[in-house]
Amino acid sequence: MTKMPTGADPSVGGRAVGAPARAIKIRGCAVRKFHPVYLFLVLPFACLLWVPLYNRIEPTLFGIPFFYWYQMLWTILGAVCIVPVSGGLRSSSAELMASKGA
Repeated sequence: MTKMPTGADPSVGGRAVGAPARAIKIRGCAVRKFHPVYLFLVLPFACLLWVPLYNRIEPTLFGIPFFYWYQMLWTILGAVCIVPVSGGLRSSSAELMASKGA
């Protein structure tokens, strides 16, 4: 059995309570752990992959069939879904750099 560091809590992966999650190194490359904000990236993929959802003509928007404007809408919504992920990555990188400097 692996020894836990002093003050570590097994319910939070063996790190001290309140300590930031650190990147895992595999073959010299840092690999980030899963974070729920990454689910924002799945949303546009899933909504566009399920074609029967938007495979119709009505309702039209300015004469454009639903099939086309739905996909154009998801181009914009896809970019909006990337914003929280990017913000989450930047803040976790800043926390990781701060913890290394301290």
